[in-house]
Amino acid sequence: KYLFITKNIIFLYTLKMKITDYLNEKYGQDKLTHFFAGAWLNALLTPFGAIPTIVGFFVIYLIGFIKELNDAEFDKQDLLFATIGSGITVIIYLFMSIFL
Repeated sequence: KYLFITKNIIFLYTLKMKITDYLNEKYGQDKLTHFFAGAWLNALLTPFGAIPTIVGFFVIYLIGFIKELNDAEFDKQDLLFATIGSGITVIIYLFMSIFL
């Protein structure tokens, strides 16, 4: 039984590393950082309910836009990845609120 659990943990860790490496090669570390920053910042709002989480999506977009205006070069993909990360947090929150 414990050998089976250990093999599954090793398999899941290896799978996670392969996915991480693939995403890192395809999009780059900078884009993934923007994605996870947007998701994490919006996840901080989920304990306060659905309305703050949805409003947080727009606030994170606005903050990302202002941040990109202050960068040396405006990168639309950085803004897109932060917004997608935030949006996924909203979708997961709403899904869990409805079905759980």
